[in-house]
Amino acid sequence: MKKTLSLLLSVILLLSAIILPVSAESADAFTVSVDTVNAAQAQNDVVVSIRLSGNPGVSGFSFCVEYDSQKLVLIKSEVAIDSGYKVAKETSDDGINLAWTGADNYTDDGIVANLHFNVAANASVSKADIKIKFRDGYDSFYQTIGGKEQDISVITQAGGVNISNAEPTSSLSVTVGTASAAMNETDISIPISVENNTGISGFSFCVDYDSTRLNLESSEIALNDGYKVVGTPEGHAVNLAWTSDSGFANNGIIAYLHFSVKENAVPGKGYISIAFRDGYDSFYKVVGGKETDVACTTINGYIDISNHTYGEWVIITEATCKNVGLKRRTCTDAGCGKTDEVIIPKAPHKYVDTVVPATCKEQGFTKHTCSVCYESFSDTYTEMLKHIPGDWEQSIAPDCTNNGQEVRKCALCGDAVEQRELTALGHAWGEWTVFKAATFREDGESRKYCSRCDAYKSQRIPKLSESHTHDFNGKEEIITPASCTAEGSKKVYCSETECGEFITKPIPKIDHDFGEWKITTEPTFDTDGEKAR
Repeated sequence: MKKTLSLLLSVILLLSAIILPVSAESADAFTVSVDTVNAAQAQNDVVVSIRLSGNPGVSGFSFCVEYDSQKLVLIKSEVAIDSGYKVAKETSDDGINLAWTGADNYTDDGIVANLHFNVAANASVSKADIKIKFRDGYDSFYQTIGGKEQDISVITQAGGVNISNAEPTSSLSVTVGTASAAMNETDISIPISVENNTGISGFSFCVDYDSTRLNLESSEIALNDGYKVVGTPEGHAVNLAWTSDSGFANNGIIAYLHFSVKENAVPGKGYISIAFRDGYDSFYKVVGGKETDVACTTINGYIDISNHTYGEWVIITEATCKNVGLKRRTCTDAGCGKTDEVIIPKAPHKYVDTVVPATCKEQGFTKHTCSVCYESFSDTYTEMLKHIPGDWEQSIAPDCTNNGQEVRKCALCGDAVEQRELTALGHAWGEWTVFKAATFREDGESRKYCSRCDAYKSQRIPKLSESHTHDFNGKEEIITPASCTAEGSKKVYCSETECGEFITKPIPKIDHDFGEWKITTEPTFDTDGEKAR
């Protein structure tokens, strides 16, 4: 069984770790591993721990930690063993070096170091690797046997930070700060701060702490305006309450707790926690005259007490409204040199207020913009203004056949807020005029036109043949000429030349045209004569 486990460990080493020689017969191989944690883009103070398991007992160690500096910004590193001499420092080529040595062997399994990172805002969604490295001739885990240091075989396992997309959250976060303190130290200030604050009108919450290690000397609300109450409710150490008509919409510190370390306190962490009493405590916002609770998460803090005499704090990185800072102090005991580092909470935003007046299109509001990082939020909304209608004005003119439109525009925004229809005008007809004269063969046409448009009405003029009265006094044509012995005949046409109708009239016989008389029988005494012509 042991050989099987050893083989599995060997495979793991080949895939992901640096291996110093390790016995194939050991099922509980000595391992130093880096945790893998999850974080979002731009997340601050992501803690990655380094752990020991199968610890055979070490007198000291020195190793380097390499990390993806394109995705992670190291803001703090610390050896987590209380005793001994500790070193945490940057190297030029090998990341951060962590070293420790103690008078007695350290035999515990668990966390031996913590790394604090900020995730870059532009970090890709991926894993940022963190791995352990041993420099030849410099680094190892070792035991002191017979006054001589002997290296110990150790397996290393890499870890890292799984980076996901940053997603905005509406959940208010309330955080109690942390600090380190020496035995009998006084005036230890612990801030209580808020993040993801979209605006609150007030709060009330209780604070409890480890009274076996700590004394609460005083507490104060750090907000400038409003009504503040600090009390001591039954069952809790202190209650902090605040309310203000103007509200508070910044991120940053809202209160301070001032502690001292109890005489003869046991070294270790004295925890400080937030509590809400049902029906009494909450963070809230006044909406429409009614208090509405704001959902929040709490992160408790602590004071880590140790047997050191620390000097003054030195600011390593100033806190801003975008990033936490870092301060450090060093133990002044002879030959110690232990350093204590504390994350400085983000500074509050420096908001510049801009009042945007309401219009008849949009609500008014107050916009708060940070002059440092330009983060902004809006609140104090005012109702939209009512439109102010002006005079009626024609927007679409009516014509003879189409309706028109009138509108009233708002005097403030110029938008049309009312409209009404204008009735079509109808045609304005003129007099009838002959457009085409009628003939005997074709109808004519008369028209009357609209004076406002091109429309017209038309009516028929009947052809002349339909209303003509014949006047047969026109031209005549001889059909049969008259003679002195018989009548003739003729056509008499209608005097309208285009008519063509005619009647037939007789032509009277013409008179004889006698010549000279000629005697055909001469008369006698006894008989008449005869003449002819």
